[in-house]
Amino acid sequence: MYRKENKIISSKQDPSNYVEGYDIFDSTLLYLISNPTLPRDRYEITVYECRPDLIAKDIYGSENYMGLLLLQINKGLDELIKGTILNVLPKSILDKIISEL
Repeated sequence: MYRKENKIISSKQDPSNYVEGYDIFDSTLLYLISNPTLPRDRYEITVYECRPDLIAKDIYGSENYMGLLLLQINKGLDELIKGTILNVLPKSILDKIISEL
């Protein structure tokens, strides 16, 4: 499994900080955010179709969470349309996972 380096590349929410090379599947981060026992919030896309950056800003308050959002929802851009329900981790839980890596 990947272990985080002591330096942060861009922002702490950038998934590349927690992935070794290009292999997201060998990632402690992916393992932790995929835990089905964690509580999830329902978010319905009503605006910002095909814009994960703006959806992340709406949910988490920052576009920096876009990569983490995409890892959680496992959907392509063409699936991010009005009426789609996303089950996402609350910001407090996501921030806790990141801080403990």
